Amino acid sequence: MAHAQFSGTYAPANWTITHRNSSANATTSQFGSVNTSGAPASIVITGPDGQTMQYASIRYSIPISQSGTLSFAYNLSNPDEIDYDYFFWGTNNGMIDSATATGTGTVNMTVAAGQTLIIGISATDDQLGPLIATVSNFSVTATPLPVSGTDLSIAASGITNILHWTTYMEDSNKGFEIQRSFDARTFTAIGFVPSKSATGHSKTTLDYTFSDKNAAQPVVYYRYRQVDHDGGESYSNVVIVKKKMFTTPGTWSVYPNPVTKSQSLSLNNRSEGTLKLFDAKGALVHTQYVGRQAILQLPGHLVAGTYFTVLQTVAGKQQTATLVIR
Repeated sequence: MAHAQFSGTYAPANWTITHRNSSANATTSQFGSVNTSGAPASIVITGPDGQTMQYASIRYSIPISQSGTLSFAYNLSNPDEIDYDYFFWGTNNGMIDSATATGTGTVNMTVAAGQTLIIGISATDDQLGPLIATVSNFSVTATPLPVSGTDLSIAASGITNILHWTTYMEDSNKGFEIQRSFDARTFTAIGFVPSKSATGHSKTTLDYTFSDKNAAQPVVYYRYRQVDHDGGESYSNVVIVKKKMFTTPGTWSVYPNPVTKSQSLSLNNRSEGTLKLFDAKGALVHTQYVGRQAILQLPGHLVAGTYFTVLQTVAGKQQTATLVIR
C-alpha cells in the first residue's frame, strides 16, 4: 500500500510544529513557520531568523502509521552563509542533515510504524535571513503486511467511538491490540480483538469492530497493532475523531466555571440523571446520580485541571459540558 502527497493520514492538519532555541522552546513566528497552502502537492518550511545569535530550529513532525519506505524531494533557498543553516530530516531515532544548505535533493528512508517523522530547519546563529525549504513528491510505501484488508475507520456515537476494519487475508494472525492517544504521539493499549480465524489463517472476508465507551475527549486518535503468532507485528493507519464539546443553551450548564474544590457546583439541569466526570486523559474519575437543578460538592480526590462532564438523563438524552477546576 502506498500513500502519496500531504493528504489523508499525512494531511497538514495532522502534523505538529515545534520551535526550539538555545535558551528555551519558542513559539513566535520569527523562529520559523510552515506554509501549507500548496498542499497536498507541497509544503514550504521557513527556518528561524530571530536575530538571537544562538541556535534555533523548527520541526514539522507526525507519527508514522505503517512501516515502509518514505521518500520526498526538496528545494532549498538560503540567503545566509553556507554551513550556518541546515535542512534536516529523520525520525525520533536520529536526524540527517542535508549535504548542502542550497539546491535540490531527494530523500529515501526506511521508517517503522510508531516512530515520529521529523522534517525541519536549524540555524546556528539565527540571523542573516532564513533558509526556505520546499518539500514535494511526499510518499510512503508500506511494507507488505501479514494481514491485508481495509483501512481502519471510525464512527462516533455520543462518548462512544466505534472502530471498524475488514480483512481479506490473514496469515498467522493472533489478533489486534487497539491503541488510543490524545496527542497523536503517545499511544496506550485499551483492548485486544483476537482473530476471528481459529488458526489465524484466512482467505475470506472477516469484519471487526471495537467500541471505546470511555472517550469523552474532543479529539482522540486510534490505531491497532496487529500481532502474529510468531511475535511479528504491524500497525494500521491512524484515525482521528473530533467532537464538539458544547453546552445546550438553557438546558444544561455548570456554574461557577472555573470552580474551586471549596465551592459548590451548580448544575442548570432540567432533568435528573447520572453525572459522569472524565479527566483530560479521558479516564472516568467520578459518577453520581443528580436531581434537577442539582447543587453538589466536588469529590476531594479531583485535582486541578480540565474535565469533561456528561449528563445522561433518565429520558436517555446525553448532554456535555467542559468544567475547569482550579
